[in-house]
Amino acid sequence: MDTLRRLGTKKNRDSLPPATKSKALPKVPEKARHAARAALESLPAAAEARKVSPVDVSRPLPPLDPSSTLQSPVLSISNTVASEQAHTDEITLSEPWITSGSYLPLSNSTRNGSSPSPWEQAELNRLKASHDEEMRDLRRNLGMELEDTRRDMARRTQQLVEVTRLHERDREAINRVKELEEEAKKMKEELNNLKNNANQNFQIAENWKKAHDDSTKEKERHAEHLKESRQQIDVLDKQVARLEGEKKRLVAEMHTMEFQLQESMHKQEASFAKERQAQEDKADSKLKMLYQEMESMRDRLKRDHETEKMVWLEQMQVLKNELQDQAKKYEVHIRGLERDNTERLRALRHQQQLELDDARAKYQNEIRCRADEADAKFAAYTTMRDEQAARERQQFERQIADLNQVLMEKPGDFDLRLVSDRSLKEEYRALKRSVDTITFNLGPITVDRSIDTASFLEREGKGQERLFVKALIWAMIIDGFFSVPYGFGALGPGNNGGQLFELYRRWKKMLEGDGPKDEAGPLGQSEFEPFYREKYANSWRSATFQSILYATTAKDADGNTVVSSGIGKVVYDNCQRVQDNALAMLKSVCNNNVSQEIQEELATAMVRASELAIVFGAHRANVCFGIPKRGDSVELGREFVDCQDGHEKKGTTVTVELPVLPALFMIGDGKNDLTSVFCVEQGEVLPAVDR
Repeated sequence: MDTLRRLGTKKNRDSLPPATKSKALPKVPEKARHAARAALESLPAAAEARKVSPVDVSRPLPPLDPSSTLQSPVLSISNTVASEQAHTDEITLSEPWITSGSYLPLSNSTRNGSSPSPWEQAELNRLKASHDEEMRDLRRNLGMELEDTRRDMARRTQQLVEVTRLHERDREAINRVKELEEEAKKMKEELNNLKNNANQNFQIAENWKKAHDDSTKEKERHAEHLKESRQQIDVLDKQVARLEGEKKRLVAEMHTMEFQLQESMHKQEASFAKERQAQEDKADSKLKMLYQEMESMRDRLKRDHETEKMVWLEQMQVLKNELQDQAKKYEVHIRGLERDNTERLRALRHQQQLELDDARAKYQNEIRCRADEADAKFAAYTTMRDEQAARERQQFERQIADLNQVLMEKPGDFDLRLVSDRSLKEEYRALKRSVDTITFNLGPITVDRSIDTASFLEREGKGQERLFVKALIWAMIIDGFFSVPYGFGALGPGNNGGQLFELYRRWKKMLEGDGPKDEAGPLGQSEFEPFYREKYANSWRSATFQSILYATTAKDADGNTVVSSGIGKVVYDNCQRVQDNALAMLKSVCNNNVSQEIQEELATAMVRASELAIVFGAHRANVCFGIPKRGDSVELGREFVDCQDGHEKKGTTVTVELPVLPALFMIGDGKNDLTSVFCVEQGEVLPAVDR
């Protein structure tokens, strides 16, 4: 849970890079081990402890309490001493078992001087596995810190890319200036078009003048038309002058377009397009009207206005000369702007290159500093961990000596059980860590519709594939090991546990008297009623499953699990079946790209799930999983939490979209209380989002 909570919300998880393999902590030198052993042997307390039972100093440390990893070494030692005192006070003659799983004897002798009992050996194996898990968690956390440093370096590299992008934007601004120059050329062409239109108007006026002799009235009327034509020509001249003034204004504004280029260009383009369109429409309409009127009078006006023709030709020549002079001035000004822009662009490129060189040197220096800081931090952490391990080793050795003395004074009793509430929590948390490790280290995931039958990923979108695979693994574990209550699910579905079912039915018949004669096959729900109301039934169940637990966890001389031909073979076959199904599912979603480390972690998780199912049966209380269905309403806080936001929505009632992690419940204690319900570990759900 701590590892997943550090990942944050869905958005933050999606930004994370693929997980890398964490570094292993350096081993303690052999010289340091011999020196520590010699120092311990020189102490009087250690010599006294050797008389009781030998202690292996080089053995792995027992698991630490999860909360103690966040405290200082001094607080950790004080808390451990207080816990030792508390557990020592709990041991009485009426309660011969030990409630804490952290302080069990680790010696190779018993109160009778023989080899360790299967109970002690099983608990020692669980303590060793739990300690190894915590060391892997610490390595993974350190790997995450290194990943954070790499992500920060990637962010600085992104800033370099942003500076390059600004450089490209300046280049686009220069290109836009060139486009403005093209627009100026187009305006020059438009002026030439207007000049041609004026020539046509002059030609039409000549035709009018030639037709003036036909009649005096027509001459007067044509004189009025001529006057109107002159007025139109004046209007066109004014428009030409206004366009020239507009062009000068645009050229003057080009000096300020380096800072407001984008916004100014949009406005100028819109203004030019609108004005040009208006002038074109107006000129086209007027010319069309004039053309229609002048076509009817062309023949009559040809004989008039010879004298005025020369005057107009002289005026047009003057206008042409003025336009040519203005065009030359514009060309000179445009060439000056091109030279200025070229110099400015060269200066900007030089400045940006200098800034890029400075930023590159700065980031390389910062990367080296970060790497040195990470190495120093790792070395300091390793040193602190070694010192803490040495202190805890001495403390645990003293506790082992005290517990060995207490065990030797206890009489033999079959009710001595190692399945305590603490060991139950540790088994469940170890299984949860294994599933989290598998889903965290998976490669790219592609979920087929045949697997996501409820279309969860279609509703939630990308980024939820790992969460869906985690929920799917837990669903396969519950279906394979916990489908039947009171530990019988560890035998698998169907009639795999036929001999145990038959044994239970015979015991039930002996307890209750005559019962059904023809009962066979898997146990029905009604057959578990004695466990709900009889503490003796729970005692029989606890003793039976303790025997099964010791049989399935027995080790040979090499430390390998011994698979017997009896009930151990049934449990092993069921564990292998669930493991094969889970591995096939992972290969399907990962395109057959499942690493050897993930396969080994999956095998470890299935063994833990099988042992946890047997522990459910060995515990006197009714231990079970609780998991809601999609669409159910649950209150966040006491039994379930949001898998993404943790306790942020505590006390809120939500609708379940995806059940991710089952909650662990304990009903009663199997002795005096058979009805009280207690939530041992909270489950996780993904709430539905209102759309």
